[in-house]
Amino acid sequence: MLLPKNINIININPDEINLDNRDFYIPSFDASSNLIVSIQNVGILNSPLVKRDSSGLFVPILGRRRIQALSELNNSATIEVRVAPPDLANDQAFLLAFWDNQDRIRRDAGVRAYVISRLLEMYPAQTLAKYVFPSLNVPARGPSLERIRKIGALEHNILEVFSCGKINEKSAVILAEMESDQREVLFDLISRLALNANKAFELISNLFDLSVYWNESITDLLRRPEAMDALDNEGIGATEKATLFRDLVRRWKFPEISRDRKNFDEWVKDFNPPANINLRPSQSFEDDSVYVEIRVPSRSHVRELVKIALGFEEQISSLKE
Repeated sequence: MLLPKNINIININPDEINLDNRDFYIPSFDASSNLIVSIQNVGILNSPLVKRDSSGLFVPILGRRRIQALSELNNSATIEVRVAPPDLANDQAFLLAFWDNQDRIRRDAGVRAYVISRLLEMYPAQTLAKYVFPSLNVPARGPSLERIRKIGALEHNILEVFSCGKINEKSAVILAEMESDQREVLFDLISRLALNANKAFELISNLFDLSVYWNESITDLLRRPEAMDALDNEGIGATEKATLFRDLVRRWKFPEISRDRKNFDEWVKDFNPPANINLRPSQSFEDDSVYVEIRVPSRSHVRELVKIALGFEEQISSLKE
């Protein structure tokens, strides 16, 4: 990585650094505790590269995480920094930050999406496809690149959750399609219910589809009395609330299947099978078949059970004939 020429090295106070300015910001969703311990022990070994902004404060180009960690220590000691020349263009400075953090960007899906989204605001896609995308294993064009760009424009709290795998890419894409206020409402709901990635995707996709189909906002869907009954029940925990609400949303979206499910459950209750037998319907109740799962004490019982089942199958076949 080639640094710009005419770099000055000076010592500045921490309050002269503007960490709120994100012109050259590369997110980091990793815990900073290890970095803080390192700085406590040995300080900042590599001088950060900074650039003055229009207010006269310094904006980090390289070493933002180190400066951030130092600020969390409330250390008022001066910091040695390298000051980039004022004629260094902002897009070139962002590229410097990109190359300095390339390995971390490649490993972290949330960070990668953010960086790609920012770079596409600065450079033509054809240029990035030639010089940048190959290093990140990002496609040069097509729907995959568009999905990454949309995800990268999401709010940082959503990117952080995406980065750590609590929501998957399909969920992130749906959230990116929503208006920001409705996205915030839905994301807050997913966080409160503490859903894993798969259950979060089911709920996000179902509520999004219902919102479009019924022409209702997510806010209005959650204000329905039956939704409020499930979500505002103080007598149950988050897991039970999540189960109740997910079942409700399924009934909204698939009323026929919900009725079939209710009828099947009532039939099983009346049938009252032994505790070691579980009865399941066909997928989405596509036909009248029933799966019978039998738990036996050991493998030695399996062979005898299979013989009984085969004999029963022959009796059914003979009745059909």
